[in-house]
This record gives sequence, C-alpha cells and structure tokens, in this order.
Amino acid sequence: MFELTEQDLTLAWSGEYSVGEPIIDQQHQQMFELYNELVALFIAGRPGTDFVQTATGLLSLSQQHFEDEERLMAAAGAGDLDSHRHKHAELITGLQTMTAELDMVSATPSVAMMVVFRDWILTHILSEDLQLRPLWAASEQG
Repeated sequence: MFELTEQDLTLAWSGEYSVGEPIIDQQHQQMFELYNELVALFIAGRPGTDFVQTATGLLSLSQQHFEDEERLMAAAGAGDLDSHRHKHAELITGLQTMTAELDMVSATPSVAMMVVFRDWILTHILSEDLQLRPLWAASEQG
C-alpha cells in the first residue's frame, strides 16, 4: 500500500511564488506555514482539536487574505476584480465545508483532504495570484 510521507505533502516557500506585493507574499508564506502545521499533525496521527484549530486558523487567514487582496486589487485598478472575488468566494466555501467536515468526523482528516488543502494553496497562488504580478509592479511604479 502506498503511504504519503510528510515530505510528500509539505510545501516549501520559494521566491518563485512571490507576487511582488509584500502583504500578499507574507500572507501566502503564512498559509504555507499553517498548511505545513496541518501536515505535521496529520503525519503524527494527531488529528483532534489541534488539527481543527489549525485548519480554522488557515480559513481565517484565507478570509483576511482575500479581503486584503481584493482591496489592493481595487486600489491598483484591477480589471478582473469581480472574477477574482467570485473565485475567492468559491475557495472560502470549500474551506468552510472541509473545516465543518473535520468537526463532524471527529477531526480525522484523510489523505485526500490533505491533498485538497495543498492543491488549493498551490492553485490559488500559482494559477491566480501570480497573474497579478504585473498589476503589483505597475502600482509600485505609479
């Protein structure tokens, strides 16, 4: 049977993930840290309250991050703000659902749930936020 290790699931922050907006980059790094805490708890077989609290912390940080990102996008004159807001709302709904499921199943996450958390963070940063680099660069110059 195939088993995932902590190394398989852990995310390492890299400068290539930087979007060029310090507030957003700092929050992304914090998301990586919270996610990696979830991985460590998962691998150690310590789901329970610590896991739920960390997942809830990731959800709270994500909500704040999206609010900050949307505010900064509006200030920089982003043309696709409505689309980005819609994607943020979908992501938050998904995170809320996963966090609620953790509470209902005695906080025992599955490997699939861990992969969803990981892919959510990577997809958000690599597919969505990296496209904002030119916006942040232009607003810095302006």
